[in-house]
Amino acid sequence: MPKIDICIPCYHYGHFLGDCLDSVLAQATKDLRILVIDDASTDDSVAVARRYAERHPCIEVLAHAVNHGHIRTYNEGIAWARSDYLLLLSADDLLVPGALDRAIAVMDRHPDIALVYGLAHDLHPDQPLPPMPDPQAQPEWRIETGIDFIARLCREPVNPIATPTAVVRTAAQQSVGGYRAELTHSGDMEMWLRLASRGAVASTPMLQGIKRVHGRNMSVTSSDVILRDYQQRAEAFRSFFRNEGHGLEHAPFLHRLALRRLAQHAFWTAMAQSARGRWGTARRLLRLVHELDPSTPFLPLLGALARMHRPDKRFVALVRDVLGRRDPAG
Repeated sequence: MPKIDICIPCYHYGHFLGDCLDSVLAQATKDLRILVIDDASTDDSVAVARRYAERHPCIEVLAHAVNHGHIRTYNEGIAWARSDYLLLLSADDLLVPGALDRAIAVMDRHPDIALVYGLAHDLHPDQPLPPMPDPQAQPEWRIETGIDFIARLCREPVNPIATPTAVVRTAAQQSVGGYRAELTHSGDMEMWLRLASRGAVASTPMLQGIKRVHGRNMSVTSSDVILRDYQQRAEAFRSFFRNEGHGLEHAPFLHRLALRRLAQHAFWTAMAQSARGRWGTARRLLRLVHELDPSTPFLPLLGALARMHRPDKRFVALVRDVLGRRDPAG
């Protein structure tokens, strides 16, 4: 049986798909299966995938007649997997040389590991590829227990894992199930939490993947997306602690910690938005802060503002209005 399955969801990425497949086929390990799932693209994605499948027997192609969306497509890949390990790799991303061998080796040595990840490089349009690691280089691995990883995410509620680097143990993945349809923008982070509830997590500072940054990516630059990002991360924690994380030791404390820390992050993002004159976004973020943790963040953070050399009086007033549950004007 092949050692690792690579599922490549694709939607209108025909111009990237060949590079993605080349980066997988160039890996030293040939003990793999590849499934390209095209989600009813109208470009040449299916034609590219089928040309590669004709030359490489390890590649299968599944072409949707109608668009299913990325969550259902990911879950098809999870259901298809039967090898020891699994990687969901977006058709616009790349693996670096040796990435699969490094991930497989550490998981073979440590059967308790459910998830492995490494460093990813954000590749912007018209930029050259970064220097590639030596495929034979032996990486340093940090191995955390699952509960330590979960606690770390609760303390610092930012997704630490780039998807092109995330290799998972298939048994653990199928144990926790597929992505949840309601978590359209934070499904990855919630999935890492679920996988950590099934085993240890290993990470390396070595480059493992390339993530393209371009206009079709989900962005966090517009005001509505900034708010949605915080809302979705909060929902990821709520979903996890309502389900797989419910029975963990100290689960209520960890859940409160995650929401409190997320509220604190959102507070300072609101402050940054106000400094840019985006008062509507700042107001909505502050309301979210109050929803996430009404008991603790405002007073100490207002104290920090008061100690600033030139605190923004309008922002302080905005905070006080939200704290008083009144709609601030302006």
